[in-house]
Amino acid sequence: MIESRSADNLAHHVRAAIQDEISIEDRLNDEVREILTKHADEMRRTGAQYQEMYKKVKGELARQRKLILR
Repeated sequence: MIESRSADNLAHHVRAAIQDEISIEDRLNDEVREILTKHADEMRRTGAQYQEMYKKVKGELARQRKLILR
């Protein structure tokens, strides 16, 4: 149970925290796409598959940041 002087203010902060947590993976996906776009020429030259590299880069960034993805 939580006591608060302002239930509306508390609810606002809780919603903001939940929204931030939900959007972590979306921001990570955007960052992975940006990284892969920067390395697109190199990936073409080496024959790297986009999906495979996407999974590897995303996994590495998540590991570095100690994120648990759904």
